[in-house]
Amino acid sequence: MTAVPLHDTDAEVTLSRPISIGVTDVARLDECPLSVLLTRGLPRTALLPSNHPFAILGTLHHALLERAQVGEAGDPPNEERLKQLWDENLALQESAALRGPDACWVPFTASMPDLERFRLRAFRVARSLEVVPWATESDAEPREQRRLGPEVAVEAVLGSLALKGKIDMVQPDGDSVRLVDYKTGQVHDDAGQVKAQYVRQLQLYAALYQRKFGVLPSGLAIADVHGREVAIESDPQDIRSAMEIATGQIESWSRSIPDGTMSAAKAQSAVPARPSREACGRCAARHLCRSHSTWLTREGAIQGGPHAGRSSNWDLAGKVEATHANTAGRSMQVRTGSTQVSLRCGESPAVKLGDFIRVYAAQAAAVPDRADTSLPTHFSTPRWARIVLDKSKGPEGPMR
Repeated sequence: MTAVPLHDTDAEVTLSRPISIGVTDVARLDECPLSVLLTRGLPRTALLPSNHPFAILGTLHHALLERAQVGEAGDPPNEERLKQLWDENLALQESAALRGPDACWVPFTASMPDLERFRLRAFRVARSLEVVPWATESDAEPREQRRLGPEVAVEAVLGSLALKGKIDMVQPDGDSVRLVDYKTGQVHDDAGQVKAQYVRQLQLYAALYQRKFGVLPSGLAIADVHGREVAIESDPQDIRSAMEIATGQIESWSRSIPDGTMSAAKAQSAVPARPSREACGRCAARHLCRSHSTWLTREGAIQGGPHAGRSSNWDLAGKVEATHANTAGRSMQVRTGSTQVSLRCGESPAVKLGDFIRVYAAQAAAVPDRADTSLPTHFSTPRWARIVLDKSKGPEGPMR
């Protein structure tokens, strides 16, 4: 059965002022500066689990390609050794997940229906790689000083913060180098263009690589989940411009953050939030965000995933109007705005009749309500869902 932990929203949560920011966080500053602060400043155990293990699958895919490209799977890579490397990486990722909220996904083989498809796809890509045996020479250097190979670390100090990143692969290219970034998701946007945030990410990697090693990369590329490479324009002026813009964003964001350890409430008073379906749907700290809570209360329910049906994740807010328990678990009737929904829980959370609750990452379990096709009437709480008890007198607006 599914465990649904109940969180006390009155509990004080503290976070530390970040000392670094990741290259992948820069695009998120445009979406929601508060989300970056909360997810960077809070311990991982205070955050929500991943709504979908795409990040875990991506990490497994990356790790296999990196190890295969430097010759760990043989030259050319062979099937038996690839399987050994995959199993080693899988065990490491499961061990890491058990130390945080993503423990709900362990074992991966039981919770990720896409796992086998990703494994076979990663094997196919790995077998097509040209093995470049520079690992032995690189191992003689401190890892943070490596100029070539997989996961090359780059960073630059920007005021009180460090901008950091790890380049998936750095390849020699004459007197210069070529940067390759692996992606397991969709590379192109709806217009058929490479997603702007991916282009920006590679440009920032190039700028950071030049700062650290004194060499401006001559080539940039994105490799998709099938191993197909898409070349990215590496114009020096564009690279400098991307770094200048990012520096301004980061320094402005840093100035808005209070010094030292702060409460979540203090952080939210200092740093702006920009709630949206896209930003909130990806934010692992939205259960602690007042702006998202207010927005959710007003809307009643917010779909956090891009797809309809069972692949969607929904946040709900409302009053418990009826409960029913049996050997299979517990179900509740919850009033969300002007609509009543049924919520099925695998185990019985400590919620009673009349409580106001918020549910994060519930899942649509039936056809939509005929009167409101945007809001399904039946939800379930999968392993990654969380129920939060609102101890205030009740949300403002139509849910009273």
